Amino acid sequence: MEPMPLAGAFAASKDEALASPRHPLEWRWCRRCGLVNVWPELAHDYADYSYRASDVPALRAHHHSFAKFLTARYAPEVHIEIGGNDGVLASQLPWDVINVDPSDAFVGPGVNEAWTSDLARNLPRADLITSSNSFAHFAGIDDALKGVRWSLKSGGTFILEAHDLDATLDDQQWDTVYHEHHAEWSAASLTAAGALHGLRLTDLYRLPLHGGLLRAVFALDRVRKPKAPERPDFGALQHAYDTATAPPLPAHSVAYGAAARATVYLDHVRPPVDFVVDGSPRRAGRFVPGVGLPVRPPEEMGDPPAVLITAWPHAEDIKAQHPDYQGRWVTAW
Repeated sequence: MEPMPLAGAFAASKDEALASPRHPLEWRWCRRCGLVNVWPELAHDYADYSYRASDVPALRAHHHSFAKFLTARYAPEVHIEIGGNDGVLASQLPWDVINVDPSDAFVGPGVNEAWTSDLARNLPRADLITSSNSFAHFAGIDDALKGVRWSLKSGGTFILEAHDLDATLDDQQWDTVYHEHHAEWSAASLTAAGALHGLRLTDLYRLPLHGGLLRAVFALDRVRKPKAPERPDFGALQHAYDTATAPPLPAHSVAYGAAARATVYLDHVRPPVDFVVDGSPRRAGRFVPGVGLPVRPPEEMGDPPAVLITAWPHAEDIKAQHPDYQGRWVTAW
């Protein structure tokens, strides 16, 4: 990959966005557990976070489904959620949840800090620990899993949701490769990394969110160290990135979706769009890092000749929000 700005570092002005620092990016594979890690490891600025899970209709629907999944199977006395963001899951559960999240999106009860093994020792032991899409953002995976292992009661359950590396590679989703995604998980690496910490993978579900999501269910167990997974082949993904081009668009088209993967896409192919529409109030009025395009709320989309959906996993939701639009929808993927 070419050097790129931090995908989530939306700026206050166009000049600031265009001056965003660029950083090299490589994927590195762990021979021990098969996890794919991003290098270099760059720190997040969670004090000014542009992400609220509840702002995204698909995420609200996903967590509604996740809540039904949990309530049908568990009735925990203590439930810890790692990276619960603004409480989008906890608000839909009939029991109290201890949210551990470092961002300014944090909604309690819980701890407004990053999950570590030291922090885990200051919390109640849990029957249920869940984490949806937060383990992709941990640089210290080993310490995070140590914390889970220590916190989980005997007979308890740990459920981790993470973007599926196999889906990324099979579908050549190069737009999901960016610095804030420190780790890319596969079914094999989940199995191996869990086993190294006494966590046995008992169930695995593949879900459509984000272009491919794994829901991995773990139990405490003494398991033998599994054979390290084979090294993934990144060749097709790199080729797709190297040959990517913007689709033909008429003048005064706009893009829709200012998530981190959209930043990667817009920065790389530079489609001829005037601005980016996004439903998050946290991003409206800001500018896409590295590109300088303004971000506007959905009510300011207007009637452009074409709309390029850069948040392509949410294409159907986006279209449904604009039933009267008469122009042409174009998906980035």
